[in-house]
Amino acid sequence: MAVLRILIVCLALVYGQSSFAQTDSLLPIQTSDTLSPIVQTNVGCECHAFKWKQTIAPALLLGGACVVRHFDNDILKFREDHLFDFHNSADDVVQTLPGVVFLGLRACGVKGKSQTWGQLLAATGFSGAITAGLTEGLKNTWGRTRPNDEYFHNSFPSGHTFTAFTGATLLHREYGSKSVWYSIGGYTLASLVGVSRILNSEHWGSDVLAGAGLGVVSGNLGYGLAECMFANPRRGRPTYYGRNPSFIGVNVHVSPWGNDINSLGMCEDPAETYEKQFVRFKHKIGYGYSLEGAYFPFRYVGIGCETSMFFNQFELDEDYFRVPENGVQSHYVAFESNKAKTYQFMPGVYFDVPVSSRVLVGGKVLFGMGQTLSFNVETDTHNPATGPEHWVYIYDDFTYGSAFKAGLHSRVLLARYLEVSGGLNYSYSNAGYAFFNYPQSTNFVRNLAFQLGVAIPLE
Repeated sequence: MAVLRILIVCLALVYGQSSFAQTDSLLPIQTSDTLSPIVQTNVGCECHAFKWKQTIAPALLLGGACVVRHFDNDILKFREDHLFDFHNSADDVVQTLPGVVFLGLRACGVKGKSQTWGQLLAATGFSGAITAGLTEGLKNTWGRTRPNDEYFHNSFPSGHTFTAFTGATLLHREYGSKSVWYSIGGYTLASLVGVSRILNSEHWGSDVLAGAGLGVVSGNLGYGLAECMFANPRRGRPTYYGRNPSFIGVNVHVSPWGNDINSLGMCEDPAETYEKQFVRFKHKIGYGYSLEGAYFPFRYVGIGCETSMFFNQFELDEDYFRVPENGVQSHYVAFESNKAKTYQFMPGVYFDVPVSSRVLVGGKVLFGMGQTLSFNVETDTHNPATGPEHWVYIYDDFTYGSAFKAGLHSRVLLARYLEVSGGLNYSYSNAGYAFFNYPQSTNFVRNLAFQLGVAIPLE
């Protein structure tokens, strides 16, 4: 039943998106009275504004992934109790079907929204690049173990589901206005791929929902970028003057500065406290990704939110660990992973003021929730006070708390619906670093990070 609910939710969300977009996925092309009749009759594809409603389905799917994450083990248990022998490799092929249909219909002469093969292939290329980049980036940095094999740390998100929903979204954008059955068929195939990944025990339920949400984002971004690339030029240059600065964008962050992890302190077993209280870790570098957007009901002041994942890398503080007065001799230290993960969701206030026709400067003040997961480490130590050397295992643990971020940024308008941004942010969360059976070693996480991103203005 849990798996069935996931399928129903996926279908309901994406079908809801289809019905929302059906009314104006092909807006009538407006031409100026000053243009000649020849220009008016040969108008090609138009670059429509990216709509807020295109973010509804991805937001609900990604939010659903956060909720379902707490029930992943229950879903896996349901599968093992009722469908333990299930195995089907059809999802390896079906994941590509929505995209194949997207291109195949045009090859068979079925005219869709795109005016040329170039625009169709550009949409495929943009979406494919976004899908590949996000899939590999998230899998390699998130490091989540698969439900069927703890040695593979590439479970999040589901790449098969990501690919299927990207293709289904392209199919919906191209042919959804022609017939709603194209959208229904594409998203049904994509949903079946996601369910199959769960039944094959290849992915957790939250991996599949996240892959679905990101696939919808990838398809919409790729198709929208291609649409703008092949749109007929409008009179005049794009400008920030007189337009609403609302936007949605993705960013990468690099932090050369972050706080260290202090000594672990007292643990529940006094016999082990001697070794573990002298383990410290130094911050090396941090990096991460974020999705943010803001709506400006006023000219220069808006409300928005940012959701982010951040990875801080550490190394053992060798000088502190080996000092003679500590009485601990270390022979070997092994990190299972040296990355601590921090997830944050922060609504807040945005400020943007145009300083030229194509440049905005502004800032943001955000406050929300944070979650931090530390890392596992093993050390081979010898304590003269207790005797022979032995392994000491230190396990990661989750902490929750509030989060705060303040930053300055600049946004540059490259085209009517494309801009780049850069900035500097300071973030702080009291969801500190902690380890299993220990109190928090450090009661906060903070970073000073540089930001570079791509955004789409929303009108």
